[in-house]
Formats: sequence, structure tokens, C-alpha cells
Amino acid sequence: MIRLLYISNASPAVSEEQVQDILTSARRNNPAHGITGILIHGGGLFMQVLEGPEQKVLRQYVKILDDRRHDDARILHISPANSRI
Repeated sequence: MIRLLYISNASPAVSEEQVQDILTSARRNNPAHGITGILIHGGGLFMQVLEGPEQKVLRQYVKILDDRRHDDARILHISPANSRI
């Protein structure tokens, strides 16, 4: 299992409804892949922690990179994890 923390710049036009759509999609899809985490949005930024099986988390991060609701995603921390936060 790994833990990945990234930060990105929210698109200037991103709405609260779009943020809710992100959360709804994550809550629906991530459990089937063993991924848990937290998403923070504010001040024009997104910050997210993803935890789960290494390949699944990395695949999810690659999908996140293609999302046009943000840009300039940067990994701040990535490490093995023995337990979830």
C-alpha cells in the first residue's frame, strides 16, 4: 500500500457543484479499487491524499492528471504505508 499527496491549481471556473461531482465520483468508484483518501478544495487549490494498492493509486493519479478542472498537479509526498490515516 502507498500514500500519495498532491496539490494542484483549481481552474478559475471550477464551481462548488463540480467539486461535489468529483466527490460523488470518488465515493462511487474508489472503494472498488481499495482506494481511500481526502480531498481539500479552497484558495484556488486542490489537495488530495490517496491511499491504497500502489498500482491502483498510481493509475488513479494518472486519471486525475487528465481532469480539466485543475492543472499543474505536483506530488508533494509519496511513500509506502502500513496503515491508512
